[in-house]
Amino acid sequence: AELDNGVTVTATPDIDELDAGTSDFGGVTLKIASETASLTYGDVNGAANDNCSSVGDMDSDGFYEQDGETVLRGDMSFGDIALPTSYEVTGETLVGLNVTASATFGSVSVAGAYQADDGVGAEEIFGVRAGVAVAVAGADIALGYASNETTGSTSTGVSVSYPVGPVTLAASYVDESAGDANWNVSAAYAAGAVAVKASTDESDMWAIEGSYDMGNGLTVLGGAA
Repeated sequence: AELDNGVTVTATPDIDELDAGTSDFGGVTLKIASETASLTYGDVNGAANDNCSSVGDMDSDGFYEQDGETVLRGDMSFGDIALPTSYEVTGETLVGLNVTASATFGSVSVAGAYQADDGVGAEEIFGVRAGVAVAVAGADIALGYASNETTGSTSTGVSVSYPVGPVTLAASYVDESAGDANWNVSAAYAAGAVAVKASTDESDMWAIEGSYDMGNGLTVLGGAA
């Protein structure tokens, strides 16, 4: 529903959570939103996980992902700057602070995030990410750093993706302070209704997946690993 002052109020049911005994929000997510801000209560992801994405497979970047818990999240934006904040709701208590800040300046994007250690994730994590889109070559380059203050581990990663016609080549490398480095290489093809992706990583495990859009909302999926 839209109010006279431009504020909208929505209630979205989740069939999997409609039994009120399985969640504090009873399977209905409530959202109040204006042009520059919103407040959401219910089935919504943590702010850090959504707004400071991992660069490659970073072991220290374990930001909280909502999995049936009740979340209270506020989002504010000022032009190209976004400031989301979220908490997990436990009874009448707010725990698991997630706070992030992200901004875009032309072809450059930056983000930073912090997670407190008193929520479901139970780990204090700090992460930063910077990315740039190279207009001439069409490549996307990202750098990232994550520090798990609870375990003392850090991850430093770089990723590159480059389009060649209908094919996108991508690679990432992450140096891990607490173990061996992680890396990934992939090639993805997309043209019309067909999409195919092949990938491998530091474990020498290969995977291939594909999809075909048959129209009318029907998509056929397949893959092997």
